[in-house]
Amino acid sequence: DRAGLGQAGGQPLTLRTANGTAPGWALKLATVRIGDVTAYEVDAVVTPSAMPAVLLGNSFLNRFSMRRDGDTMLLVKR
Repeated sequence: DRAGLGQAGGQPLTLRTANGTAPGWALKLATVRIGDVTAYEVDAVVTPSAMPAVLLGNSFLNRFSMRRDGDTMLLVKR
C-alpha cells in the first residue's frame, strides 16, 4: 500500500513467514528504480502487513553484482 501498488492485478498467494502465514499477491513491476539504477520486469510480492521498509528480493538483486565495504553495499548492474 505504501508503494502505491495495491492488490489489483496480482495473483493471490499465501506466504509462510516467521510469524505464521499471511496473504500476499504476486505481480510483475514494469520498472524498479533506486537512485540512478533501473531494472525492468521485476517479479514482486505485495503484502498487507505493515513493514518499516520495502525489501529488495532476489528477483531484483540477482541483476547486480554486489560488493560490501563496511557499512556500504555497492550494486553494479551485470
